[in-house]
Amino acid sequence: MCLLGVGPGPSGPSYREYNSFLRLIVQEFLELWKGVFYIRTHNYRSGRHTKAMVVPLVSDALAARLAAGFTAITSTAFCMECEIDMAHIEQFWRIWAHRDHDEHMKNALAWKAAPTLAAQESIAQKTGVRYSALLELPYWKAVCFVLTEPMHVLDLNLISHHCRELFQIDLEQNGGDGSEARVARPPRPTAERIKQVLQVFQQHRNNPNLLNQVLKNPWVNFNTLWHICNDHNLRISGQRKDWFVLRIETWVCFLLLAIGF
Repeated sequence: MCLLGVGPGPSGPSYREYNSFLRLIVQEFLELWKGVFYIRTHNYRSGRHTKAMVVPLVSDALAARLAAGFTAITSTAFCMECEIDMAHIEQFWRIWAHRDHDEHMKNALAWKAAPTLAAQESIAQKTGVRYSALLELPYWKAVCFVLTEPMHVLDLNLISHHCRELFQIDLEQNGGDGSEARVARPPRPTAERIKQVLQVFQQHRNNPNLLNQVLKNPWVNFNTLWHICNDHNLRISGQRKDWFVLRIETWVCFLLLAIGF
């Protein structure tokens, strides 16, 4: 069954308001999942036992997150399919695990059972998950059944606009993977200075106050942190030193763990 709907504007309903009218739909489909007997149809005069289900949720990015119970596209755990977080969105070297349906259900039920709005918001920020009435359908899996932006990407030809205008892809020119810096590069420090800064990270890797220790070090400046991140395919967006420190900290700890330190 194909069920069509349009969220009212101009600002649109909240996720709680979405759940209110989604629950009405869910109640109908719970009955249809069990099966409904029609005493007579056009093709079956003696009646017909019929089942129905609703599977893919097809919508734009905003409506998909509101209806399926995911946090905003700008949130920390922004992806509906994998466990990447916003702080590492530009790290191509890391393999991100797919979201798990059972884990998603656990987080959604924890959000629903949270005693306060603050507790719910804490769970949502940490996991990227809120409760959706669609999860009451026994077969519905939010991590698999959400199809976002097909009408924009295909019907409105946005994929062509992104490739040709935003990414500047030209078949006659050599391209890349999009990881090159899109802002002016700061002056590069000496190799010795970069080495000194990395040694600071290694020395304080087990210190819970690593961030403060690094930021207080006179060798650490924004330019050095930027080039360390850029050299090792880490994220380079933003202007705050603490963001760059956290990215390098994660990378250094990962490498030391991989080689047995």
